[in-house]
Amino acid sequence: LGRIAELGFGGDLATVAREAHNLKSNSGGFGTVRLQCHAGTLELACRENRTADARRLLTEIGPIAQEAFDALDSECNSRSVGAMRMR
Repeated sequence: LGRIAELGFGGDLATVAREAHNLKSNSGGFGTVRLQCHAGTLELACRENRTADARRLLTEIGPIAQEAFDALDSECNSRSVGAMRMR
């Protein structure tokens, strides 16, 4: 995410599009659908050279990613507790 923001605010939309594509794929694999959709929208904005939209999406991605990370962390913690109880 840091790389995406750094590149995006620097104006390198082609590289941001590739990074957003990777984020879209990876977040989909983890089931973080909101982040996946946002990354896909960012990717498309970059590919279409819609700089203003890309910058707006870049400012929104941090909180969306944090929400996804928190949900994954919570899920991992609950599974760990469940595994400990089964022992």
